[in-house]
Amino acid sequence: MAGDHPRRRPADDAYRGRDRGLLAVRHPHFAAGWYALAFVGMRVAHVSNNLLNDLFDTDTGLDTNDYPRALYAPHPILSGMISRSGLVKAAAAVNVADVVILDRPGRGPRPRRAGVRAPAACC
Repeated sequence: MAGDHPRRRPADDAYRGRDRGLLAVRHPHFAAGWYALAFVGMRVAHVSNNLLNDLFDTDTGLDTNDYPRALYAPHPILSGMISRSGLVKAAAAVNVADVVILDRPGRGPRPRRAGVRAPAACC
């Protein structure tokens, strides 16, 4: 049944990516640079998701001082750790970093054709 499975957390994907990469390290075509780039990109995307979630939930009124999350973790805006404009700037910076990782002009992986090996390493 669908209800029998535990709820999947977004962080689980990052841990799966880390674990799968570590299992692949012995493969002869393992590219540590591409793996590191993908792992960093995954983590940056996760940070972006968290920042934008805090921003939009505050803007829509979903996150308030009496929201259950505030009982176990400080909300960045509501607790005064950062202003709304500071959070917008942080989210923009993180998203730019992710775009740079995704769109490395002229240096990204090329589409694979049959019989063509993947690059041995990045950077």
